[in-house]
Amino acid sequence: MSKIKLDSFKCEIEVPGEIDYKYEGEQDSLILYGLKFGIKNKALIYLPVLISEVVVSSLHGVKRAGVCYVVESNSGKKIIRTMISKGHSEFVATYVKGHEETHALIEAGGKSYLEKILKENNLAGKLFKNAKFSSNCSQEDIADVGGQLALYLSYGEAGLKLNL
Repeated sequence: MSKIKLDSFKCEIEVPGEIDYKYEGEQDSLILYGLKFGIKNKALIYLPVLISEVVVSSLHGVKRAGVCYVVESNSGKKIIRTMISKGHSEFVATYVKGHEETHALIEAGGKSYLEKILKENNLAGKLFKNAKFSSNCSQEDIADVGGQLALYLSYGEAGLKLNL
């Protein structure tokens, strides 16, 4: 078991397995960070992803808001890093951080914790109206719920009314 701290959900939880998780904060370049992370962890699998990010960013002017990088070390430890790009408003930064921390939570095997906190706050219906919160949901849909949950936990009901 490992403990991971999730700032967006204001908690530290135990997850199965050996996990090394860290939120890296706001970064100037998610692509540059990803390249350094991949080299440091001998995970060059990120190279094609990073190249496509550069191409999309250059051609379309699209900049990623946040990212969750995951690699497995030779010893079997899962290394997870989340970060967001600089320059977001406070509300957008809260949402994106919650979204990326939800990816980390899922990768760490802690999806049931998200389900628990939604039920405890009677939020499942409010945040996930069009689909059941189940294994059928895409990870992106669930991460979007995590972003909304982060807004709720930071700003209460007003956080649910923000139109980001």
